[in-house]
Parts: sequence; C-alpha cells; structure tokens
Amino acid sequence: MNYFCPDLINHSTLVNDKLRNKFYKDAIDKSVKDKVVLDVGSGTGLLSFYALAAGAKFVYAVEIDPQRAAITQVLLQANFDKSRFRVLNIDFWDRDHQNKFEYKIDVFLSETISAAIFCQGAILSWYAFKEIASDEFISIPDTFSIDVYEWHGERLFNENNTSMRGQTGISEVVEENTLDPRIEKTLRAFDKHYRNINYSAARWENPEDLPEPDKIYENALVVNVNDKILSPNFSLNFDETSTRTLGHICKMSFGDQTTYFKDWLCDSKYVAIFNVKDCSSVRFAFKNHPYHPSDNCESAMGFATNEYQPWTVVTDK
Repeated sequence: MNYFCPDLINHSTLVNDKLRNKFYKDAIDKSVKDKVVLDVGSGTGLLSFYALAAGAKFVYAVEIDPQRAAITQVLLQANFDKSRFRVLNIDFWDRDHQNKFEYKIDVFLSETISAAIFCQGAILSWYAFKEIASDEFISIPDTFSIDVYEWHGERLFNENNTSMRGQTGISEVVEENTLDPRIEKTLRAFDKHYRNINYSAARWENPEDLPEPDKIYENALVVNVNDKILSPNFSLNFDETSTRTLGHICKMSFGDQTTYFKDWLCDSKYVAIFNVKDCSSVRFAFKNHPYHPSDNCESAMGFATNEYQPWTVVTDK
C-alpha cells in the first residue's frame, strides 16, 4: 500500500500514557527475544517497536485502519531493518487472511482495550490468534479481570456524570512517556493537536472523583487467555437485599505483573457506574460482542462512551 503520514490526533493520550506503556514494555522486554511476535491493533506501532527493540526475531503488526497502519510503517521502518517486520492492513478476525502469516506466533500482543475492557474485541482476538499460534505461545496481557467496588445506599445516584473522556491537555508526544527517545523523535513530526470532544451526561466517572468504596469484591471477573470458555459475563451475590451503587475497576495482567486502568492517563481509566435498587444479586452481561469467530455476525467495536454503555445489568428484582 501507499504510506503517508497521518496525524496522531486520536493517539496522543495512548502514546503518552507512561504507566500503561511501562506495563507493556516490561513484559515485552522479558518475553520476546528471538520470538515471532504478533501485534494486533498496532495503532501507532508502539508495541511492535518495543518488541523489535527487545530482540524479537520477527514482528507482524496488524492494523485494520489504513492511516494507523501507515504510521506503524513509518515508525518501524525509521528505526529497524524492514526484513524483521511486516505491517498488515487487514481485518485480523477474517480467517481468509491467515495465510499471510508465514511463521507460527510465539507472542501475542494487543492493546485493543477500553474502559469496559472488551469493547475492541479482546476475546475474539484471542480465539483467532490461537489458530496460528505455536505450541508454547504466550499473550501480553494474558488475563483481564474486574474488581467491583460497592457504595451503600443512594449517595452516588445523583452524581454529575459529565466527566467521561475528560481532556488531558496533552497535544504532543512526550519523550519521557514513550520510554524510548526514538519513538518521540519519529512520531513528533506527525503529532498536530488533541481533538476536543464534548459528550453528554452518562454513567461513567473519573476514578479520581469517586469516594472510597464501602466494600470491594476482588476478581469478580477473571478471563485468562488459556481458559477454554472466554466470556465477559459474571454475577455477584450480596449478603443482604438493599440499594447500592457498583463500579467496575478494570485491570490486566501478565504473569504476576498487574496494572489498573484507573491509574492510567488515557480514557480507559474511566469507571462504569451502576445504580441497583433493592436486590440481593446482580448479573453483568456484556452486549454487542461476539465470543467466537464463528459467531462474528455483529461488530465488537461498541466503544464505551457517554452515548453507549456496553454492559446490560440484570438484578433479581
């Protein structure tokens, strides 16, 4: 394809999210040397860059959006020999593209996650990846999980829910945040400005605005790449019937390394908030998400925004 240099308007917070970047870079540095790596949803090419810098044998960078695939190509070819990587502007979930992968994949990388974890098809990507994986594959991350915070009564029922997608004020790539000066040097020329977006009120909150919870349900949901059944649906049972507010605290892990989304810079940090009245149990069902490639009849790209809440909540009342 013909490559050009798009701006980084939609990626400034991701590229500058130092804590998030460090989670990936630390895991990649200790895992990919002399391995074949697949980066699905490469975006700016940040994870592919980390993998090549850490000594990966070969990297496939897959990106469905042609502009993002272009910036991945720009970043990688400016810093590494082109014989060590290949940028593929394809739909990874389309099985017809599997013949494009000459090598079995040892390490699967992906940062296709959002405030609700699964909106960008993380589970579907795991299923598709396993069909071209080597016998001893690993995934970074390898686990997604949710802690549920509980606040008693109705004290969070009437919050001013306008904080979703608050602006960071970052308008350029900052070298310190990328963890490698070559990334900043290559991307800086293409970074123009950060788009200001205004959203209507919805039930998402900045974690910094929330009070301490009255109770925490740790690992209410855990989904691991090696699970036979990968489902984002889960239930909670309470000790008593009452009114409460619940919040999803999302996190991801690689081995014993865990990072909480609420601590990040990018807008994946926002917390889904649910008000439930007079119930003793609740079930969270993730809608608009196919769980297996054979069921891929609808888009998994229902992004969590103020206009869209991807969770369906069912109570016993």
